[in-house]
Amino acid sequence: MAASAPTSKVELRISCKGLTNKDTFSKSDPQVFVYCSLPGQQPRLMGKTEKINNSLNPQFNTAVFVDYYFELTQHLKFVVMDVDNDILDNEDDLIGRAECTLATIVSAPGATVQMQLMSKHMHKAGLITVKSEVTSGSKQKIRFIVDGHKLDKKDLFGKSDPYFTLSKRSNEGFSQVYKSEIIKNTLEPHYKQVILPMDDLTGGDIRRELLFNFYDYDSVGSHDFIGSFITTAEYILANANNKATFDLINQKKKEKKSSYHNSGTIAISNAVMYRDSEFIDYLFGGCEIQLTVAIDCTASNLSPSSPSSLHYKHPTDPNPYANAIVSVGNVLAPYDFDGLIPTYGFGAIVPHKNSTSHCFPMNLTMDPKARGVEGVLDTYYQNIALVDFSGPTCFAPIIEEVRKQSECTQANQRYTILMIITDGAINDMEETIRVIVRAANNNPMSIIIVGVGNANFDSMVELDSDGKRLSDGVHEAKRDIVQFVAMSDFKDKPFYMLAQEVLKEVPTQFMQYMNTASVFANPPRVFVAPPTPMASVPMVGVPVVGVPVAGAPVVAAPMAPVSVIDPTTLPLPPAPGVAVAPLPAGATGVPVVPATGSSSVSGVVDLDKHSPVEIANATVSSPTTSSSGTIDLEKHSPPVESMSNLTVSPTTTSTTSGSGSSSAIDLEKKVTLEKHP
Repeated sequence: MAASAPTSKVELRISCKGLTNKDTFSKSDPQVFVYCSLPGQQPRLMGKTEKINNSLNPQFNTAVFVDYYFELTQHLKFVVMDVDNDILDNEDDLIGRAECTLATIVSAPGATVQMQLMSKHMHKAGLITVKSEVTSGSKQKIRFIVDGHKLDKKDLFGKSDPYFTLSKRSNEGFSQVYKSEIIKNTLEPHYKQVILPMDDLTGGDIRRELLFNFYDYDSVGSHDFIGSFITTAEYILANANNKATFDLINQKKKEKKSSYHNSGTIAISNAVMYRDSEFIDYLFGGCEIQLTVAIDCTASNLSPSSPSSLHYKHPTDPNPYANAIVSVGNVLAPYDFDGLIPTYGFGAIVPHKNSTSHCFPMNLTMDPKARGVEGVLDTYYQNIALVDFSGPTCFAPIIEEVRKQSECTQANQRYTILMIITDGAINDMEETIRVIVRAANNNPMSIIIVGVGNANFDSMVELDSDGKRLSDGVHEAKRDIVQFVAMSDFKDKPFYMLAQEVLKEVPTQFMQYMNTASVFANPPRVFVAPPTPMASVPMVGVPVVGVPVAGAPVVAAPMAPVSVIDPTTLPLPPAPGVAVAPLPAGATGVPVVPATGSSSVSGVVDLDKHSPVEIANATVSSPTTSSSGTIDLEKHSPPVESMSNLTVSPTTTSTTSGSGSSSAIDLEKKVTLEKHP
């Protein structure tokens, strides 16, 4: 696969806790091996930690480095081995494995995840914590402000026209690295902020001597020397709050006059060493990437009931609209924290209306949001046949609606990606260009257009405008925010390449907006480790990411084939006041839904794999007894190996009537588990 250049390089730092002991007379000697697989490729070893002898709670010092691609789903596998005498005995030395995506780590609070390690027999084998950090390399910069006070007057009929040069100590003396602007006719110059790469200024040594020389500019002849001083970057930074003040010394004048003090003073203030924010720094700081989907419902698509329709729902082969939704949606889902995806249709007559709507919620309600990628697919399939396909094809209304909703502040950072899936040419080209230019110059958003079918897409190529700025005749776009891709170009290519192509320009477009709007990356969010391992729900096709309690970090577990598409559609683990609901078909775990009314629900909980640790004071019926038995989970560890396939059947009242057995519902106190028949 010919991947584009990586967005950033990410450093992974790893620790483990409570590892299973594989040695008889000592503790295990753990070492972690990290594998990464890109779509369509086999896993590749990216790196490994050092081995730590005799430890079940290792803190590894050796980091693993991975190239980060925003537009790709990168599956990571962490394999913890017990290495004896630097020899691996394959599976016999395996302590445990855990899997997740790099996007999951990057978008998590604190850019950190904690995962449950699972042994080869699918038993819990301890916890692994992975913290990510963008590598800074030598990208540090320094900025400061220079002010002069009472400089020597050097001009006969005026004051001075001062400027300064900045040089660093080298083997040959001093080498100039910066020259300021000239400020005319003043003895109190205030210079614009100095910004320099630290490598250029110090070569990595902040104690290296720096020479400031001040001159009076003359348009004719040589410039007059005013004075100089020597300092270091270390001193400038250490005195940034109180200003670093220096006497400007002219050595020749000092030698001639015993009463000489200085040729003025220089103050250096607001000195800061920093690194320019990168795209990934904004993700670390909690910036949300909001996906919005717009679906073409014009008549040129043909009726959804026709097998020739681009909207036809084939029993086994997804149509091009569904393919685009899943391909792009699965890449962006980890960055959308609330999991809600606004989904619109355009170019159809909706129920109870008499005219064509060019922007309507696809779920035909007042709220266009769908829960996750699976929710978008459900909304699309359920409602596409309920609207009357019409026309013409107009983009401006849907772009304007999303533009008005997109906003980004320093405290609440969000960037919107509007994906328009369409089958043909645009009929409101001029208005669409005007709206796109307005969005490019004012709003935190990008637009990706996926062309389906075999229509003429020349107008889409014009909107993409690679190589030149889009203009409406009056205003020119400050950013290129449109990326167009024809799905037919990917007919015989791997599925993931569509998302890779349409999303590859987003990081650049994102940074252009943030820099123009002076929105800086927020400090990384704080990771708070859960007190105990959390239940996790495996998912098909993506690395398995545990479902967290609201506000808690993500936890991962091994893959298992289940009929679930998007993690955001899965419910949260049990909590007080919440009833346990049936699992999705084919899934295992502890899904829940809010308790409502007095209805009773049940679901199978496999305690061999998932211990309901979020429920305090749970009452458990042990299968080792004839009918019932209780265990206080706050005081006793349940015999996990002997308690599998139990049915949870709480209700919202304290007892249930009828011939069935009774059960308590107050989850703050207890939940009755009865042995599954």
